[in-house]
Amino acid sequence: MVLNADEKKFKGEFYAKDLISFYKSEINTMPYIDGKDSERFKIKKLRYLEWESERCPAKISRKTFPELYQGSKIIRGRMNEAVLDSGNGILTSANALIFKRFIDLTDVDNKSIKNSLKKYNMIERNMLEN
Repeated sequence: MVLNADEKKFKGEFYAKDLISFYKSEINTMPYIDGKDSERFKIKKLRYLEWESERCPAKISRKTFPELYQGSKIIRGRMNEAVLDSGNGILTSANALIFKRFIDLTDVDNKSIKNSLKKYNMIERNMLEN
């Protein structure tokens, strides 16, 4: 997810720093970590992202899909250790990697995910070939 305003429709309206707070509030409701906020098996710094507002996620640059953040997942910074989110709905930006099981994404209505599931899911591939 890229947290700046969509550069084609809302260019310059807001930046990532405008959406993130150290404190939970009425508008900053979702737990959030950046890639640099993870250490080996723990979160160094938890912040809160503005969510379900006029700006976010409606006007952000790349929203991804909500199922990515739901349920269990592993989050790691590109240069940091990983942390397990066991279903707390922690959101993160494009400078972190999210690892999810394919089986948790089978109902996602996303062309890229569906194509990856068909290509890399060995069980489904074996069923199609036989």
